[in-house]
Parts: sequence; structure tokens; C-alpha cells
Amino acid sequence: MPTAAPNPQRAVSRVLTVVWLAIMLGIVVQVLVLLGKTSAGAPFPGLKWLPDLLNGVTWAVFVCAGVVLGSIATRARSVVMGVLGLISAPIAFSLAKGLQRGVQSAMDAPVDKITPALFMICGVKAVEYACLGAAIGWLLGRSWSRASHFALAGALAGIGFGSITVWITANLAKAKPPAIVGAAINELIFPIGCALVIYLAAYAGRHLSVLDPTFKATKEPAGDAGVPLS
Repeated sequence: MPTAAPNPQRAVSRVLTVVWLAIMLGIVVQVLVLLGKTSAGAPFPGLKWLPDLLNGVTWAVFVCAGVVLGSIATRARSVVMGVLGLISAPIAFSLAKGLQRGVQSAMDAPVDKITPALFMICGVKAVEYACLGAAIGWLLGRSWSRASHFALAGALAGIGFGSITVWITANLAKAKPPAIVGAAINELIFPIGCALVIYLAAYAGRHLSVLDPTFKATKEPAGDAGVPLS
């Protein structure tokens, strides 16, 4: 059965939707991390929190936008999203960490060091978002998939890979308890949020397509007609 060609305008619209949702996700996660750290005994950082906030938002935007690009694929969507997750996660991590270090330096704040533990965490995230991207791509092709399924995929990724990251943070990076608590919150909440961001972008696209009189529905291949991706 022929497959509909991707609509460039809708592809751009979906990515922009993910970007705005990812910005909000990054802010929310960083606020939760800040609350977790201060609850664990860390002093309120004031303006020194800005580098962490920018780090979190940059990471959220690039990794979520990178993964969602694969949802535009008309064939092998799960594989494409997995590969993009593998590629986008280390790129997003490097960009976010570079921006964070730059802002820290500009503010005369302590600059985070580049250590072997940091490279290990980057590698873990690459594998994590390859798996999560593939899972999200698979769910997008299932007619029965709901927000709860996407949240579950994110939670499983967060628990499975996040526990490794937290272990590295605690044992190899020798982080203090507030930083460990912050890492645990980030590693659990963010993958869930990213999965839901991509689901919401697909869900919004479906309803906007219904309201658009110029849109002509096309059938997708059997087994790939889940959350409609125009």
C-alpha cells in the first residue's frame, strides 16, 4: 500500500511544538531539581542557578526535537527515532554542558569540570534515548497507545538508565548528597516528560488536521496507523 509523503509544513510545525513544550519541560524539571537539592541541604543558589536552568532547557530542546524528527519518517519509524535518539542525546548533552560552563565562567561561578564520569554519563544517555526513541516510535504506530503508555516508556527508561547515571554521579563523580538527589529527580522525571512532549505534539497535530479543511487524510501502512502523524 502506498505511503503518504511527509508534509514539510506539518513537520516543521510538529518540531516547533516540541521545542516550546520542551522549553517548559526543561524549566519545570530544573525547578523540581532545585527544590530537591535545597531540601537535601544545599543552599539556595540565587542567580548561580541560571547556568543549571540554561543547561536543562538546552538539553530538553535538543534531545526532544532530535528524537521527534524521526516521527516524520513514513517507514521504519521506530528504527529512525532510535538512531536519532542515539545521535541527538550526546549532541544535546555536549551543547547543554558547554553553555552551562560558558555561563558559569561569565558569572565568575565555579565551572563544572570535564571528567571521565561525565563522558560515561553522556554514553549512558546516548543508549537511553536510543531505546526511548525506538519505544516512542513503536508506540506512535499503535492504535491503542495513550499518554499513559508513553509515560510508562519514559519511566522505564528513567529507572533503568537513570539509576546507572545516579550511581556514576554518586560513586565515580563523588557528588554530594544534594547533587545526587537532584540527579535522581532529573533522571526520573525528564524521560517521562520528553515522551509525553512527543505524544502531545502528535496528538495536537491530529486535532489540528481535523480542523484544517485543506488537509486530505491518507492511509498509512498496516501496523503504522497509531497516533496520527500528519
